[in-house]
Amino acid sequence: METTYATIEQKFDTTDHSQITPKKKSPLVGILALAAGGVSVAMVPMVNTEGGAGGALFIVLAIGFFVWGLLATFIRKKFYYHVPGSSRILIKEFFFETENFLKVSRIIESDSYIELAKIPQTLDKGIKLRIAYTPNRSLCVVQLLKYVPFEYEVQSEAKELSKEQMGVIFNTFKL
Repeated sequence: METTYATIEQKFDTTDHSQITPKKKSPLVGILALAAGGVSVAMVPMVNTEGGAGGALFIVLAIGFFVWGLLATFIRKKFYYHVPGSSRILIKEFFFETENFLKVSRIIESDSYIELAKIPQTLDKGIKLRIAYTPNRSLCVVQLLKYVPFEYEVQSEAKELSKEQMGVIFNTFKL
């Protein structure tokens, strides 16, 4: 039976909100784009002339604003904030070759993060090390994922690091 681990985001969602707070972007941009689409539709009779392309241009513009507005209103990215450190949590990803999976997983299990500098990185595929951190170094969480066709599977639990380990990670990956 295979063990399933929670992702970093799932861990943050279940963490006490006095520690980590999830926030979504405001829907204001989407609402303004929808309003601009409505204004574009209302302007069609004013700019519509015989043989002119002004009306058609405003209709296409309105369709674009409506699509943008709907997407921006209902599909909003979620950000996480570390409350004690009062800063936004950033997530970076670093890729390694699949052959190095055992090495990287042992490094994460044994907390000897200085060894990560010796393993060559790649551009994509293979295995992925996700690091969630705050720029002021008040929080750092690491997790290992492995590429299986069409997606990455979580291979380790999201592990919160101590201040010493955090310093090693920040120096190794130049965060």
